[in-house]
Amino acid sequence: MTRIPAVYAVLLSVMMPHYAVAQSASDRLAQEWRDAKRSELLQQRAAIDGQMATLDASLPTMHPPGADPAKTDGATTGSASGTSSSKPSATDVKPAGATEQQRKSTNDAPSSEFAGLKFGIGISFTLDSGDNDRVSEASLVNGIVRVNDEDNGRARIMLESHYFFTPDIPHTGLKKGDWGVGPFVSLQPGTDNIIEAIGMGLMVGFRRPSGNDSFNLGIGMVIDPNTRILGDGIVADQPLPLGETEVRYKEEMQKGFLILSSFSF
Repeated sequence: MTRIPAVYAVLLSVMMPHYAVAQSASDRLAQEWRDAKRSELLQQRAAIDGQMATLDASLPTMHPPGADPAKTDGATTGSASGTSSSKPSATDVKPAGATEQQRKSTNDAPSSEFAGLKFGIGISFTLDSGDNDRVSEASLVNGIVRVNDEDNGRARIMLESHYFFTPDIPHTGLKKGDWGVGPFVSLQPGTDNIIEAIGMGLMVGFRRPSGNDSFNLGIGMVIDPNTRILGDGIVADQPLPLGETEVRYKEEMQKGFLILSSFSF
């Protein structure tokens, strides 16, 4: 048992010099890192100071309303008064284009004009609820009417306009102005200012954190004035009426359900 302390003493005598060398190397590396980081921060500070000096030098001198600029400049820069000239700070004067840029950023939502009126753009899905199926194409197969293309459900781009009320309802976690609810109208434009379809309903919108963008979802009804269906007396999967040799079509007004999404508040 008396040999154990002796062994520990020998190990310590061997390890201590190596430990001291390692500690010294670690301290040296840490100091080098601190010196390099300090030098980097000083360079960044010098660059920022240079940018601030350039910004201050580019700002115009502000004069009180109605004052003579020449007299004002003489009072601030003349050597007789002994006062030094002062320049407005970067926080006092805003660039001339800042307000216009902010206005544009809040009004850059997708929009389009129809018949001189400005509308937003929405994505919609309509499901026909009329008495007859929309038929794009039908053919005769062994004397039987077969529908080749039925169009009861349709996804389409529509123009829309809405008005949001912004109520303040407590205990909902929604701040006033961050959401809205109100009516909307939508239309699908055709050529020569002809309206292919028109819809209306109720929409709810939630504003995004910045700008005028939002996510809106509306539900309502759509009316298609010119819906193509099979002609009178012609029934799908049935023979043609006596004396007829081809499939006839007609157009009539039909209504359907509408789901609409748009992206401006």
